[in-house]
Amino acid sequence: KIRNFDVMGILIYFLGAKYKNQCPVEEMIPIYLIVAGAVGVFRNLISLGQRAKQTDNQDEEEQKKKRPVESILDCFLFVWFICGNVWIYKHYQPSYDVGDSGYCNKTLYLFAFWITTSTYILVGVLCCCVCCVGICAAAFGND
Repeated sequence: KIRNFDVMGILIYFLGAKYKNQCPVEEMIPIYLIVAGAVGVFRNLISLGQRAKQTDNQDEEEQKKKRPVESILDCFLFVWFICGNVWIYKHYQPSYDVGDSGYCNKTLYLFAFWITTSTYILVGVLCCCVCCVGICAAAFGND
């Protein structure tokens, strides 16, 4: 079964590859998408393989100790995400006209921008939800 993130990772990879040479203002934006998509899909395939090998009698802590590659890839993706933020936001609203020196393909740039920005939106919403649950639990919990 292909998970949603795998489809998103493949889409991220292919958009970066399709527009690889179409962002001279910041040549790392398509590279950012290509690497993030490829490593994300690879990480999920490793996780899927580990889960397939997992036996029912092994607990979750024991399984996490056997997944150092996933942890390394997660750290890499986090650092790569921060690098992508720098490359994308430093050139906010580049020119979309091919003849300009600060040109970047509109589809490429806006896709990279909104993928990155939506990550922050998702994290913000999750933080608000966790805070609300915590406040409700404190307010209505038994002493």
